[in-house]
Amino acid sequence: MSKNGWSEVILEDITTKLGDGLHGTPKYKEDGDYHFINGNNLVNGHIIFNNKTKRVDNLQFHKYKKNLTDRTILVSINGTIGNVAFYNNEKVVLGKSACYFNLNDEIDKGFVRYILQSRIFQSYIESFSTGTTIMNVSLKTMREFAFKLPALQTQKAIAKILGDLDAKIEINRKMNENLEAMAQALFQSWFVDFDPVLDNFLAKNDNNVEALPEPLRKNGAIRLEISKKNTPEINKLFPNNFVFNEVLEKWIPEGWSDGKFGDIGEIITGKTPSAKNGHEFGNDFLFVTPTDFKNYHYLVINSIRKISKEGYNSNKNRILPKDSILVTCIGSDMGKVVIAKDECLTNQQINSIIPNNLLNTCYLYLHLKSIYHELRTLAFGGSTMPILNKTDFTNIKILIPGGAVNDCSKSRLNTFFDKIEINEKQSQNLTKLRDTLLPQLISGKLEVPEAILEIEKEIN
Repeated sequence: MSKNGWSEVILEDITTKLGDGLHGTPKYKEDGDYHFINGNNLVNGHIIFNNKTKRVDNLQFHKYKKNLTDRTILVSINGTIGNVAFYNNEKVVLGKSACYFNLNDEIDKGFVRYILQSRIFQSYIESFSTGTTIMNVSLKTMREFAFKLPALQTQKAIAKILGDLDAKIEINRKMNENLEAMAQALFQSWFVDFDPVLDNFLAKNDNNVEALPEPLRKNGAIRLEISKKNTPEINKLFPNNFVFNEVLEKWIPEGWSDGKFGDIGEIITGKTPSAKNGHEFGNDFLFVTPTDFKNYHYLVINSIRKISKEGYNSNKNRILPKDSILVTCIGSDMGKVVIAKDECLTNQQINSIIPNNLLNTCYLYLHLKSIYHELRTLAFGGSTMPILNKTDFTNIKILIPGGAVNDCSKSRLNTFFDKIEINEKQSQNLTKLRDTLLPQLISGKLEVPEAILEIEKEIN
């Protein structure tokens, strides 16, 4: 044991049991009560089920069940390795790519989770994994993982510090989900369902739903049954009649028009800079790829890769200013949308719009989100590799609202997205702080009081 009370242990020393799941396939049952999970079901500390997760019945569960308790931690050890999750009494059967171990009572579960999420453990399993196309980590490798362990009180203090940071990041994520949901609800009401126009039309026509064009009568009847959400001040910005638009092939508010993506801004397809000079990539400017879309759900405020000044200058005709709209256009993940919150370049898997003054950025973002399935249908049409080329992207049709409505929606929507940006940037800073503190805390190089001071500086 070291002078500061930390001791060197291996994972086997602190567990009562360490094993993996079924090496085989159970008998699946579509309406079974238990999920058959593997390593890809372990996400950010939780066991996650999706529509691909198979089910088994009670008989299969009792045949293959493991001794999972409130002291159990799960780690993915086959295929995608290193994912970590707590067991929280979920009704599951484990597959072979899910390793489980039950901790001794004198060990803090949260502290061990952060050990497993650290580069110390992740580098260890990457180094000792086997396989070429599918990586595998043996149970022997898991048992022999060595790390420093402090007294229980210190374990709990470290876990609380890092857990509080994660909790704040999660709060921000949920707040942003709610903010975007509110923005989407406004977009749906004003620009898809046309609620204010329906209100005005019905008021002009003595609430006669039959006077509406047939495709709009159902929504018109609904508007009569509910209390109207929009105030008179809002409704007066909207017209009180509909016209049929031949281009969009639907009824739209009178005075509004149709356009194409090419009308509402400059369309840019990204490009990976040539590496022939060996200096195009560096640390100076953002270079966004589809991988970055997985880190940011609404706004891109950073990128995994950066580009040098030389690479940046050699691609000046593809530079995207702040508030450009970025859309993935190739592969199975195509159709995802983010707003760039800093100047950037992208690779060729992304089509982008640099908006002009015809429509605001938030409207475009929400419109693209609303036509996600249409984008994918267009991309998959007749092709083995889904791709939405620049020409097809440029020619996608879009509804263009009247000026007063566009201005009002810009103000309303910006309120939501300004708050999202503040939360997203704070979460990014908190994530950096957590990832900086984590290795120092779990190695004993940084004392708990010092870490608390660092967090207070960031939050205050």
